[in-house]
Amino acid sequence: MANSLRRNSFSEIPLITSHCRRCQLDIESDPQCNGRTRILCPFCGEFLIRPNLPNIQQLKQDIQRRTRDDNINNGLSLRSRFSRTFNRIILRRQNIINNNGTTINHRRDKNITNVKLPSIENKQQTNEKTSKENLTSLSLPIIATTAPISSINIYDCESFQRLINDESPDNDKIFAFFSMFYSNFVYMIESLTLNDNTKQINWKYLEIIHEYIIKNTDTISRLVLKTIASCCIREVRFCFSNHNQQFSSSEYIFKGYTILILAPVFDDSSNNHIFAHVLRRISHFVDHEHQEIVSLLQTLPVDMFRSTVHRLQTFVAINLFPSRLNNSTSTFVNGWWIPCAIRTLALFNVANEQLNRNLMNYNEFIIDLLDDIDIEFEYHLWLKRSTGLNGRIIPLAEMAIDSLNYIDGERDYVEWKQRKSRGIIGGFTFCQYPFVLSINAKRTILKRDSEQQMIINARRSMIQKFQNKQTPNLNMLFLNLYIRRSHLVLDSLTEVTKKRDDLKKKLRVTFVGEHGLDMGGLTKEWFLLLLRDIFLPDYGMFVFYELSGVFWFNGTSTDNIREYNLVGILMGLAVYNAIILDIRFPLVCYKKLLTPAFITEHMTNLSKTKVGIIKPTLADFRTIRPDIANSLQYLLDYDGNVEEDFGLTFEVSVAQYDTSIICPLKENGSKINVTNENRNEYVELLIDFYINKHISKQFEAFYYGFHSVCSSNALLLLVPEELEMLICGMEQCNLSSLAKITKYENCDPNEDFIKWFWQVVEEMSSDKQRRLLLFVTGSDRMPIGGLSEMTFKIAKISSNKCNINDLLPMSHTCFNQLLLPPYSTCEILKEKLFLAIENCEGFGIE
Repeated sequence: MANSLRRNSFSEIPLITSHCRRCQLDIESDPQCNGRTRILCPFCGEFLIRPNLPNIQQLKQDIQRRTRDDNINNGLSLRSRFSRTFNRIILRRQNIINNNGTTINHRRDKNITNVKLPSIENKQQTNEKTSKENLTSLSLPIIATTAPISSINIYDCESFQRLINDESPDNDKIFAFFSMFYSNFVYMIESLTLNDNTKQINWKYLEIIHEYIIKNTDTISRLVLKTIASCCIREVRFCFSNHNQQFSSSEYIFKGYTILILAPVFDDSSNNHIFAHVLRRISHFVDHEHQEIVSLLQTLPVDMFRSTVHRLQTFVAINLFPSRLNNSTSTFVNGWWIPCAIRTLALFNVANEQLNRNLMNYNEFIIDLLDDIDIEFEYHLWLKRSTGLNGRIIPLAEMAIDSLNYIDGERDYVEWKQRKSRGIIGGFTFCQYPFVLSINAKRTILKRDSEQQMIINARRSMIQKFQNKQTPNLNMLFLNLYIRRSHLVLDSLTEVTKKRDDLKKKLRVTFVGEHGLDMGGLTKEWFLLLLRDIFLPDYGMFVFYELSGVFWFNGTSTDNIREYNLVGILMGLAVYNAIILDIRFPLVCYKKLLTPAFITEHMTNLSKTKVGIIKPTLADFRTIRPDIANSLQYLLDYDGNVEEDFGLTFEVSVAQYDTSIICPLKENGSKINVTNENRNEYVELLIDFYINKHISKQFEAFYYGFHSVCSSNALLLLVPEELEMLICGMEQCNLSSLAKITKYENCDPNEDFIKWFWQVVEEMSSDKQRRLLLFVTGSDRMPIGGLSEMTFKIAKISSNKCNINDLLPMSHTCFNQLLLPPYSTCEILKEKLFLAIENCEGFGIE
């Protein structure tokens, strides 16, 4: 009916033809826009000229007629009526908040009175008494007033269950309940907290309500949807009126909106237009209201919390890439839909983080479809907003990353147009909310950022050569390290110290006395051998704990500060050059590395900055010393007299070589006994001693070494788990799917020796598979994206000088290539392959 009315009205609208000089085309007005004339050409974007303007009086009459038609509710859909009324209230109020959070004052053209709201009608109401009760309840104010609500029939959980589980349920009463529940926040909160003196929301009651909505979708969903729409309009009108500003921060409002986004009716994408307005209201609450919402979300059941997060992720994914094949609501995306949804999702993420991820894991908030956007543009836009405040041009010396000077302005404009076409406007970027970005997206950002810095440093070296009138050569573009295998640690420390200014160039390693050109394989081997030597117990830099399987800093080793700095540089070089290392540090080490994640001071002033100081928990300490952590937990849970039974003081004994040193945990700690009252303080000080104070000098050198190389704003996007994955890769090694990505040279996958090879690989243990991976690629860790992001090649080799069965398999680690002789039997292949992977250092067998 509505479409037919629109078609009839379109036919009466006079067409206005405009002309494009560039395309030499006449463009008619679009009837879908009620006859509004075009300003820009839809093909080239040129401004149009109008050679044949219509009669002005006739145009005014047409505008008045269309305005008169718009006021007829019968010809409008629910979405049209809701959006029109909601926007009149939101967009024309005096203090409107835009996407950037700034306040803009707007003057009303006229007072909005008698705005017709979407009516809530129940065609099944035949009982006159029930109708009167519903009318009375629906006429109540939306915000708590001085009038009591005791006269309204409020159902508790048991009463509602009896109502819906009755053999002949009263549909009128059920419809009246849902109409009242979703239209009045006071009624909603009072119903959910009726039997609780502490006013805690009964989430089980809300789950029963949601289950009934899901089971009776055909009869209840539209009623609930229309009621929520009416509720939003009434609440906004009431709160933003000049006479009710004091109620705008009522707890009923933010609790009510929080419960609205939990409603299952928003699982249907056709209801996104109303869901978006609910998210918009939540995202524009003030900070203290957001804190209250976070506290409320922390009490949610896990299933309800998880389903709402999934609902918000689906909302963003659908509207970020709207389908144009059908007439879905996603094609009508407004510019604030996605930013408001992400900001609301951020509240769930904060609630989850404050509970130490007890509800969801950090990677469950990731929206995988964001991998398909131009993440580099998002990152550069985020950096521009972070460094260029108020349009001020930042000098080059003050910029955190010089690559901002090499951004393509034309490309930025094209990407901006694409973002606008996807419904993203304003200064919003996804990098402001990195918890929705996957590790692959962040790795791409870090890799591109590192490549830009490499190019910039190489360019500076070349310019300096020209300024000094010196002949440039290829070696000046790289960080060239010349290492003797017999003096691995000493040469590495000397070379890194001597060439500290070149650390941000592309790394290239040469082993003295060996004929090998580094195309990536020698670099991997250098990292592997150097770290293996540094972590040996003979050096005394790190202590290995067998119970946790991790290394930790030796706080008593004060003579190896330069070596700690070298280990930090190695980790920074690994991230900077996208090399995967085999380092077994606990997760708390990466937390300390990201505290702070980025240093804005110059490297000469780093000693003035306190770094790596975190507030550790017992769970963090358990990843290092589970034995001591269990003892501390037993101390906290002990019911007896702690002072008499344990006899502890605020001291700790630390082993130093063959002796022990007693360190006080606080001033005069030897004279303070641990009691039931101060045992929590004792545990906190003991954990802080092991993780912060005892290793402060060692970790400070380690931290500065890492950030001297890997100083990137992209680190601000990472969480500790992601930084660990970037450095160490994936520890799980399963080569069962390796054959699917393998490419063959000079051989066919159907040949016998190739079939035998894959048969042997499948029979290998996990350790043997790691050795094979190390033999072919130079690293025994899987890439972050798994085998799908890895290249693996097999080439057949032969020799006329010796028997083919006497040859050993060889590899080119630079290209992930395995050179495999065509052995005559499977047993010979297995024997030679195992011999090769167990002796895979350098060029040839050692």
